[in-house]
Amino acid sequence: SLASIEITSQPTTENNLGYSVYPNPTSGVWNVSFAQSVESVSIEVIDIAGRIVLTSEKAHSTLIQVDGSNLPSGNYILKVTSNNETAYSRVAVAK
Repeated sequence: SLASIEITSQPTTENNLGYSVYPNPTSGVWNVSFAQSVESVSIEVIDIAGRIVLTSEKAHSTLIQVDGSNLPSGNYILKVTSNNETAYSRVAVAK
């Protein structure tokens, strides 16, 4: 059976690292919010061609802000790595 995917502006935490991303889509900044403080986290924003277009690293934080305001409108993949685990989220820039 096929799973349905609901597009919503509400934060979702359907990933193994327990973070949510909002607002999505954004015209500027994505907030990557963790339920608990993470020792270190690396975030990459990847375009549909597979190029890393943004990177961000933070330590001892529950909120990381990723500034996508310089990116063209479109769909991106957010790659979040923490504690040797990686999760992916679909994100979008809409201007």
